[in-house]
Amino acid sequence: FDVIIGNPPWEKVEFQEKEFFITKSEDIANAQNKAERGDLINQLKDENTQLYEDFEKAKRRSENRGKFFRDSGRYPLTGKGDLNYYHLFAEHDRKSINVNGRVGIVIASGIATDYYSRDFFQDLIKNKQLVSLYDFENSNGLFPEVHKSFKFSLLTLTGNNLPEQQAEFAFFLTKLEHLRISDRKFSLSATDIELLNPNTETCPTFKSEKDAALTKKIYDRNDILIEEKEDSQDKNPWGIRFLRMFDMANDSNLFYDRDTIENKNRIGNLIKQGSEIRLPLYEGKMYDSYNSRAADITLSENNIKRKGQSSYLTEQELQDPSRLPEPRYWVDSSEVKNEISQSDAPYGYLSYKAVTSPTNRRTLIATQLPRVSVSHNTPLILTDSSPSQEICLLVNLNSYVLDYVIRNKADTTFLSFFYIKQAASPGPDDYTPELRKEIVPKALELIYTGWDLVNFADYVWADASDPLQKAIKQQWDENVQETNGGNTDAEAPGWVETVRSSGGPHIPHLPFKYDESRRLDIKAELNAIVANIYDIEYREFEYILDTFSSVKRDQLDKYSEYRTKQLAMNYFEEYEDQSW
Repeated sequence: FDVIIGNPPWEKVEFQEKEFFITKSEDIANAQNKAERGDLINQLKDENTQLYEDFEKAKRRSENRGKFFRDSGRYPLTGKGDLNYYHLFAEHDRKSINVNGRVGIVIASGIATDYYSRDFFQDLIKNKQLVSLYDFENSNGLFPEVHKSFKFSLLTLTGNNLPEQQAEFAFFLTKLEHLRISDRKFSLSATDIELLNPNTETCPTFKSEKDAALTKKIYDRNDILIEEKEDSQDKNPWGIRFLRMFDMANDSNLFYDRDTIENKNRIGNLIKQGSEIRLPLYEGKMYDSYNSRAADITLSENNIKRKGQSSYLTEQELQDPSRLPEPRYWVDSSEVKNEISQSDAPYGYLSYKAVTSPTNRRTLIATQLPRVSVSHNTPLILTDSSPSQEICLLVNLNSYVLDYVIRNKADTTFLSFFYIKQAASPGPDDYTPELRKEIVPKALELIYTGWDLVNFADYVWADASDPLQKAIKQQWDENVQETNGGNTDAEAPGWVETVRSSGGPHIPHLPFKYDESRRLDIKAELNAIVANIYDIEYREFEYILDTFSSVKRDQLDKYSEYRTKQLAMNYFEEYEDQSW
């Protein structure tokens, strides 16, 4: 063909049980989890034979289609992984034009950013067949029948005889008129894309030409967290391993809810049931940056979706170091050991929230968790590094600079591992002993505010050098002085010794007193330190902070100033000429 113009379907090929039953059986469609839905479907064999047969036929048809797309050889680049019709149509359309032809289609924006479309996108860039990709948010209802959060793109491809040396891009447009604004559009070469996403060679999603230029500059100055290599060992200086523990649907048969546990046998928010310890199942909605105790889970039975909602603890509640978050499920500790041994994570794990958006207040939120069970939406980051180095990694993950990098590349609502791996980041060697002495005590005040993390604090203390221990003590004394006595009168609850490691030495300090004002100041200071490690210039850092418009708006409402920016920029100047 000379030209193909179209709007292919944007649905998954894989059979969706919930969608099948949504007009046929509300009870099955609205089941709480996959295990319950499976039980209800099996009951149809006796209660509604015709519906069960229709279900089985629809499931087989979907499986057969998937087998054809994967095994026929017609879709070598997109017939893999999580199949979606728009991936398949894009590859089909590209093959169907002649050497001088063009393709112009309206398609989901994931064609350039999704993990399972990466081979197709890489091949377009390699063969210089991508002319342009203009990404639109549907917030203004360009497609009235489509949800306003959905993102789609105008994708233009060219035949082999008319190669494009640089493709033109624009992202986060909301109306066609935005295409006339020159700064909204930018060009990227194959070399640029390889610099920015060397593992997947998928497309970053910049809002402007300025963002593209600044992000390229950051990548020129810094390595990425994990550089994957096909023919040799990955470059992984932190020794990072990712783990998803329990799938909220597929593993729901392992969960105990509040109706099946005995509150009288509590150990903090752990449950002793006979000889078995049941560990709380932490979900992303239970924590915030540097805070493992941010919220309880409350159940809203009227909600068809998202029955579990966050109920955030007040500052007064968080000032009680014995107050731990209340989950909605627990899991036997033996199941957790099957996922990760005690020796691999003796004091807990770093975790980040995978459910996110580039338009949220923050895109990347990470914290230190105690040794608990964890949902698949809160992946774990395990490392070969020391506890104090892990704290530096956590500070880096929570920095505005790294968040800025991530949100320029993660046009998604689920932050998969490959986004984290490709984030520009200083390595562990950049965090010298002198620098760790500056960072670790401050970060520990943010992390260690409750008894749930006393085991983690013990390991940090045991690993610390004498100068670092003195710096931690100085940070503790400062917290006590500035928070009217800190937690000096706090008594450790009886369950602490149960969760605490028997080894030593133990940290001699009680948890730091939680204080919002101090936390805001410390976070700003840590952000300024990290920006200097990234080799960010003053005006660049100022611009990065201004891109977090929701944080800015919230703080203007609360403080009548963008306080984080004011504090961080002052600290940035203080540390700008510092050499560690």
